[in-house]
Amino acid sequence: MPLEIVYTSDFLKTAKKLPVNVHNKLAKQIGTLEQNPFHSVLHTKPLTGQLAGFYSFRITRDWRG
Repeated sequence: MPLEIVYTSDFLKTAKKLPVNVHNKLAKQIGTLEQNPFHSVLHTKPLTGQLAGFYSFRITRDWRG
């Protein structure tokens, strides 16, 4: 089953406030995510608890989406 990418309003607000270099990297990583959600560069991880069923991915070493 393909993954559905969901952009919450909180995510969009936060993304607008990211430093330019992180925002640019986010755009690149989203492109990779759309092509292959489990590409090794993304370090995709399943979330737990209330967010079980969702995944996060690495934007940079310091930022996850």
